[in-house]
Amino acid sequence: MERPLLKILPRTYCHQSFRCFPQKTASTPPLVWLALFLMIWRPPINFFVVEMGAYKRGEIAELCSIAMPDIGILTGIANQHIGLFGSQENIIRGKSELLDSLKPKSTAYVNAQSKYDHSSKNPNINVIAYSTNVLPKDMRTALAACAIPAEIQINAVPGILIALTHGIEPSVIKKSIEQLTSSAKTLHTTKGWAGATIIDDTQNTSEMSATTIVSHMSSLSQPKKNSCNAVCY
Repeated sequence: MERPLLKILPRTYCHQSFRCFPQKTASTPPLVWLALFLMIWRPPINFFVVEMGAYKRGEIAELCSIAMPDIGILTGIANQHIGLFGSQENIIRGKSELLDSLKPKSTAYVNAQSKYDHSSKNPNINVIAYSTNVLPKDMRTALAACAIPAEIQINAVPGILIALTHGIEPSVIKKSIEQLTSSAKTLHTTKGWAGATIIDDTQNTSEMSATTIVSHMSSLSQPKKNSCNAVCY
């Protein structure tokens, strides 16, 4: 899923009313980055946005024990990193650690279109299954018209809902939506040799992502389309 986009959203919508601090790079392991941040953190910060990345069960729970999140966003569960997790069940249970770790009365936003459902049984949190359909009509219209490819626009929804919940003016949110762009390696379109259209989606490597790029390519007007899939070990 489009994680860099998701990290930008709360900052984009809320920066005029709150001080926000997002994780700046995906190249540093989340546990190391979180530890480094806590060494330099200075109040006040209203929103601290961090990616809870993992390659095995227990890693998200460990991150949550340090960050102690008040809000959780589960962008989707597919078969990402299945070779490291060991099985699909381990992926489901590993991702569900985010919901298991939330404080009582916290809110979790869960992608309603995810291929697999979470396994959390945490009775003390409010779980909101999100899609673009849960947004007010004017927000859906603004999102549909923005520069983000339609196939990944759903990843903008949690940030919008969080901004609305925290009292950000709808006009500010809509203006921020209009300015959104996808990251450099997520359905990013450039022109190549002989005018060919190149779509770079190397940020995403899961089965769900492969389906998304095929869907995106089918919506293009070019008569000839070729897909090149590269896997790095």
